[in-house]
Amino acid sequence: QTGPPTDVAQLGPFEQAPRPLVGYTCDYTFGYDTGWHSHPRVQLLHATNGVMRVATHSALFVVPPGTGLWIPAHIEHVSRMSRGLIMRGLFLREDAARVGPDATTVVAISPLLRALIVAACEQPIMWDEDGPVRHIVALALHEIGHAATRPFSVPAPKDARLMRVTDALFADPA
Repeated sequence: QTGPPTDVAQLGPFEQAPRPLVGYTCDYTFGYDTGWHSHPRVQLLHATNGVMRVATHSALFVVPPGTGLWIPAHIEHVSRMSRGLIMRGLFLREDAARVGPDATTVVAISPLLRALIVAACEQPIMWDEDGPVRHIVALALHEIGHAATRPFSVPAPKDARLMRVTDALFADPA
């Protein structure tokens, strides 16, 4: 998909697919703000170009190249996009998501995992479960389960004065 989704109906097929893992692509414009939202499935977000800034109610995350953000199901978050952000991500069914962390976490994306994410994104939502894609999915889940975590987050502030400062920096880091 080119351009951000405009409503939940566009994401529904990705979030409800009976497959263990579904690839999702989106190219974002500079400064695009998703607004606070959550998903019924785990997401692994990876920018093949650009840097994502993502906030949850408990932490602020910077997701630079070579990393991805693991977001558990039902975690409210907001994402703000840098210039020319090209995102390739995965939606994971609950049973498949057990390979990953329990909390929102920045993870290392190895060259192999990056290739597997891109390959999954090239598949239809209802990929053939008996076809070769099942091997891509199995290897991607293995790689996710062994991905190192990265300390690219800070606790979200609770004080209203500090929240105003961090909101301004989050909106415009320059």
